[in-house]
Amino acid sequence: REFIPHLFPVDRSLHWGNPERLPCKVPNKSIDCKPDPTQQSMTILNDPYDGPVPMVVHVHGSHTTPDSDGYPEAWYMPDASNIGQYASRGTFVNNFRPLPATNYVNGVAVFRYPNDAPSACLWYHDHTLGITRLNVATGQAGFWIRRERDGGETGLEHGVLPHPAPKAGDTLEDVNLPPGRGKYREIPIVIQDLSFNTNGSIFYPASRARFELPLELNIPYVGNNSGADSDIPALWNPETFFNVMVVNGVSWPYFEVAQDLFRFRLLNGCDSRFLNLALFVYDEATDSLGQEIPFFQIGAEQGLLPFVVNVTTGHKTVLKRYPKSYRSYSKYGRRRRGQVPAREALLMAPAERADVIVDFRNWPVGTKIRMVNTGPDEPFGGFGPGYVPADPETTGLVMQFVVTKDSSSYHSSDYSKYGSRKAKASDPEDLVISTSDLPRADNTRQLALREVDSEKVCVTGLPSLLQEGAETRPSRGLKRCGRKGKLSLIGAGKAESIDWDPSATPDNDRGVCVYSNGSVAASEIYGPLAALLGGARGNEPDGGTSLWSSPVQVNPKLQSTEIWELWDWTEDAHPIHLHLVKFKVIERQAFNTTTGQLIGTPQAPRLTEWGFKDTVIVYPGEITRVKATFDRPGLYVWHCHVLSHEDNEMMLPYCVGNSRSAPGCDQLEFA
Repeated sequence: REFIPHLFPVDRSLHWGNPERLPCKVPNKSIDCKPDPTQQSMTILNDPYDGPVPMVVHVHGSHTTPDSDGYPEAWYMPDASNIGQYASRGTFVNNFRPLPATNYVNGVAVFRYPNDAPSACLWYHDHTLGITRLNVATGQAGFWIRRERDGGETGLEHGVLPHPAPKAGDTLEDVNLPPGRGKYREIPIVIQDLSFNTNGSIFYPASRARFELPLELNIPYVGNNSGADSDIPALWNPETFFNVMVVNGVSWPYFEVAQDLFRFRLLNGCDSRFLNLALFVYDEATDSLGQEIPFFQIGAEQGLLPFVVNVTTGHKTVLKRYPKSYRSYSKYGRRRRGQVPAREALLMAPAERADVIVDFRNWPVGTKIRMVNTGPDEPFGGFGPGYVPADPETTGLVMQFVVTKDSSSYHSSDYSKYGSRKAKASDPEDLVISTSDLPRADNTRQLALREVDSEKVCVTGLPSLLQEGAETRPSRGLKRCGRKGKLSLIGAGKAESIDWDPSATPDNDRGVCVYSNGSVAASEIYGPLAALLGGARGNEPDGGTSLWSSPVQVNPKLQSTEIWELWDWTEDAHPIHLHLVKFKVIERQAFNTTTGQLIGTPQAPRLTEWGFKDTVIVYPGEITRVKATFDRPGLYVWHCHVLSHEDNEMMLPYCVGNSRSAPGCDQLEFA
């Protein structure tokens, strides 16, 4: 058996597994490093890697020991006959002492999942250093739904949720094909955006130049053969947005539903795209959307919410009554509770999950109901001025439900056929939920999200964002990915390309390009180079950043409860995921991104964020405060779940417990 090369172009210039052992920038490393472009024959960095594909599984949201968490440097190779000179394992395979080994033979890892946390909708996916985005795009992801031993849900005090769900022993035909699938009332739904080549294969960008379309990009890349000094990877794209919406592997599907209550476990499985979902009745005769139908959200990533939330565009309200847990947040004032922007519907960042109920009971047979997406076809930064929804003809369409007669011989009110002792599914407003809380925090950390531009490349012809009242483009942090109808070009005439200025170099402190004599050039710094995290001094404008290879700065004490303040100094929102823990979103607060000064008063989280979570949207120019208890010792990671960001340095390790003895932590340096 010989290995199969990757389906997509692997950028070997990033900090990644480097199984071919190219010379590393970090001393005494041969794998899991960023190759050194100054070494001889490193023009290879412009070409995609074509060796065997490393991988390691991470169960997203799992509460497990670090050896089974899918640490990015714990990858392993397939059991192939031609591995040859390639490294077969990553640095941290079998290196979480004193925990037992996980890899005994080639191509196999034995991970242990205690499933000792409350019921929740988790998912699993690849987590290999530097190529997670590529491996997930090939389909290496799936649901991992955790339930109570009796099949119930933690915290559901009164009421019955729509069921049954697919279970172990159900055949593939029953689960996926009619009429068998018609009996299910709980459906997991993963939404992704993909693009396809004309032969039907999945498309993935093979050059940084795609990021700048429709402009041509003429710059030197890392490892170029011209001798030009560059730090821009040749293949990696800062974000990826595709033009086909895919649901459970099917493009723009329709799904037949009975006149009944349904429970959908929604997952945003996109690389970079934020989804803003809503349901509308579709009139085929006029090809138009009519009445909006609410989602009744009952849960988030780590279990049920403390109440049911009615979600429609511009509105999120608690059904029936305010529970005690909701009233307890009196410091925010009733007028701020549940306020959402007018365009916000069921907003989901990459990796976020939403547990929702949809009521199809009163819709006539033949009714068509569309799930639409009004999230942008570009990086999401909030619903402020300049917000442009997705293309309504392509990425604005997700799927269609068609109300049909129930042909499955099952209905939620007939439990003799289902064989359940439970009563029929409850109306959403009759559900009563109770959730737990976390102890008082022992410590607060200020952590940063920042964006950096090239330190070597200056260019002419950069596009400018059209901003109301603005005459010049912002000097830094410009977002240029897929901005429909919002590109203009500075300078005389309309440039059709972005061109390297070899006579100038970046002065990143001032945000300008300069000539060798120190005078300011007309060209501009090219970027973004990467989005990064800062493990300390996140509340300072110049607080700095950390790389994956930097000394570890975050080291919570075992069994401690901490508040993490996530300061977003960039122009985009980022979904931040913490491994190991579940957390509560405490509040958000605006700050001045020039001075770091706080603005106004803290705002309560969205009603749909009041349960336990493992991924949170951190908005630009805001501090997002989350609270978690760190109850297992060892080495874990936290990162942005825009996969293209995670794969290029927007991920850092953190250690819980004693840095000299906690599993895995003894292998790293600490600040």
